[in-house]
Amino acid sequence: MLWALIAILLGRFLSVFMCTPLNNIYREREPITCKFQIVMSLGGIRGSIAYILALKCSQDLKGENGRIIVFVTIWVAMVTVFFIFLISLALCSR
Repeated sequence: MLWALIAILLGRFLSVFMCTPLNNIYREREPITCKFQIVMSLGGIRGSIAYILALKCSQDLKGENGRIIVFVTIWVAMVTVFFIFLISLALCSR
């Protein structure tokens, strides 16, 4: 389990920090800063881990309860990612 978490974190950070310089080349506005790259890396991890755990839980709980867990997890992840994005944007603009 620990190795999976390390792999997820490493993959997320590598993908953000390797793709952002390419994005900054073609970006017409100011480049994406290192601080904002860290926020992007940490922001996306929580929802993906929760979704995988909900899918595993829905396999263990057959029927309606499993589908409810997946639905609620997706809804909470989407809402919190949206609000955390707004907060992070305000913090990074300072």
